[in-house]
Amino acid sequence: MDWEIVEDEASRTALHRARCEKQLKLLRVKHAPQILIEVEEKKLAMTYTEHKNWCKRQEIDHGNEHRAYAKNNPMNEEVVSELFKRYDKMSETYDSVLDSSIRFNMELESRELMSEADWYYGLYEPLIDSLQDQYVAKYKDKFEEDYSRYQ
Repeated sequence: MDWEIVEDEASRTALHRARCEKQLKLLRVKHAPQILIEVEEKKLAMTYTEHKNWCKRQEIDHGNEHRAYAKNNPMNEEVVSELFKRYDKMSETYDSVLDSSIRFNMELESRELMSEADWYYGLYEPLIDSLQDQYVAKYKDKFEEDYSRYQ
């Protein structure tokens, strides 16, 4: 057996657990929701490699949940139509902050159009992202001009 690998895993696990303990302490001090504390306790009990594998599994499961939701819940035609109307109005003028996806969504006020589940599962994200891409492409020269001022 290669002892260097074992020692590397042990040192990584020690570092991982130290980070988890620090985070767990912070969560308790801040009176975080119990579910967050439980997740951190679960992470603390894992080795570094177990934690990496758990995270990968969580990503896969999360993606599967989102795909299943999208398959069983098609986009609402009225929501799509309203998103396009709002985008058309927004795209009439240039706003230098709308290259930020957060600002773009705030300006579009997309959250108010959809259900909590649609928002959580990102049902309309591909559409909203494509609208933002169109906006940025339309005003590409102006964005570049603005950026050049700060360089």
